[in-house]
Amino acid sequence: GAMDASVAYYLAALRIRPNFREAYASLGACLLRSGDVARAADCYEHAARLPPPSAALLCHLGDLRRQLDDHNAAVMCYESSLSVDNAFAPAWAALATAASERGDVSRAFALSTEALRIAPESPEVLAMYGNLLRTTGASAAAVEF
Repeated sequence: GAMDASVAYYLAALRIRPNFREAYASLGACLLRSGDVARAADCYEHAARLPPPSAALLCHLGDLRRQLDDHNAAVMCYESSLSVDNAFAPAWAALATAASERGDVSRAFALSTEALRIAPESPEVLAMYGNLLRTTGASAAAVEF
């Protein structure tokens, strides 16, 4: 169907230009949609190695690595994302979530505090902090909306 045709076009684009990051990322998105998380992560990994660095791409790769239970690789991706753009709120949220999932609640709260300082109006950061409070049973000052 349409997904197979899309894959064929992405592969054709990569035969013509082997370092075409957008084609790797799009191919990864197709593979992810079809449920092949491991191969999707490989495509995103390849795309992430191509210049220029992309905070969003590295963060997405971290999410895929987390889905594959490769926590260390996920954390490295989130940290790399932040080295590209220290104000990239989704990477802060993902890094805090990863720490919380590993049971490191104090690190999760430290990262969350930094995320809230850097991006206080980010939906990703606010949702992550709400999830952290819910899952840990901690309390915090209410947020005014």
